[in-house]
Amino acid sequence: MSAAGSEGPDGTRGTGEAGGGLAQCRRILEYAAEGFFLMDPELRITEVNQALLRLLGRGRDELVGRHPWEFFDETTQAFLERKRREFVRRERRHFRAVFVRPDGAAVPVMIHGAQLRDEAGRLVGQFVFVTDLREEERALAMAQEVQQRLLPREAPRLEGVELAGCCVPSHGVGGDYYDFLLPVGARDRLQVLLGDVAGHGLEAALLMASVRGMVRMRATRPGAPLDVVRDLNRMLCQDMGASGRFMTLLLCCLDLGAGEIRWVRAGQDPGLLRQAATGRIVRLGGRGVPLGVDPDADFEESRLPFAPGDCLCLASDGLREARGGADGGGMFGWERMEAVLDAHASGPPEELLRAMCGAMRSFTRNMPQEDDVTLVVARCTREPSRRDGLCGNLHD
Repeated sequence: MSAAGSEGPDGTRGTGEAGGGLAQCRRILEYAAEGFFLMDPELRITEVNQALLRLLGRGRDELVGRHPWEFFDETTQAFLERKRREFVRRERRHFRAVFVRPDGAAVPVMIHGAQLRDEAGRLVGQFVFVTDLREEERALAMAQEVQQRLLPREAPRLEGVELAGCCVPSHGVGGDYYDFLLPVGARDRLQVLLGDVAGHGLEAALLMASVRGMVRMRATRPGAPLDVVRDLNRMLCQDMGASGRFMTLLLCCLDLGAGEIRWVRAGQDPGLLRQAATGRIVRLGGRGVPLGVDPDADFEESRLPFAPGDCLCLASDGLREARGGADGGGMFGWERMEAVLDAHASGPPEELLRAMCGAMRSFTRNMPQEDDVTLVVARCTREPSRRDGLCGNLHD
């Protein structure tokens, strides 16, 4: 901060108790851990604190009298150019930005700004707090790496079904999880799972790693899908205890020999099954609360035929709830999801994934989303060879 003592941003000097209070505020801001700068009505920097100087790696003389956007990267400058008139009119604003230090290093920050007015209501400047996001970004990168390592590298090759899956991480990195599990000894049966561990960031990613181990251990052992979900729920209740954590899950068993799909839903968004014979799209619902909440919770197992040409699409709620500039900020929603599925169900699963993600990006206008978007697609390509419906008996 400048050494102006109790002089105010409008050039007046405080006196008495008021002046002493202003001087104390200046000292607090000068030594605060968070960056701070003050601008005049023409948006030129007039005062800065030590935290901002350390953050930018610059001296006070390099900043005072200049516009702050001179120190942002090109992406932030372009963003501010688009938003400049809107931001000037608003009383308060906050946004992510990137400063560039003299050595070229990028510093991600969160900007919190507000207008400063005198007693008569006249605009006399702007004050801005700057939060360093470098540690948060490093933790975020670690969480993304953990999450991506836990997801399948590729879909298994199984006669009679085409498979594909993807996870589009949000900026915050959620706890989305999907998997393909082949029961021991099974030649024509497959477990397809999609779940979401509550929370975001590194903590959610690490919890997902633990949950993935539990799911893989239990889901490949003998038992019907309903038995698997009940056992997982009890295990997670014991493991999570009173932490308040939980997990949503949709477990689907594809029995290609019997030509059927059996599923159990535990708080996860329903899957979508497009039936080739009729063109009808069925939502795979069912009774069931998230896992890890109530050890005695009741769940419901359901079944439907899975015939040649039928296409199963599982999606996390990040897709349905995606928001953006289109539709007045509304959600992507079921109708758009079903329309994309209907248009691309007959093609390769990878094509449906691309079409669904493309439709979402067009709807949101590429705005960053708060939640991951995870998709799994399974398309049946063979006639059933038996009618015993052995999907629940996961071992031969």
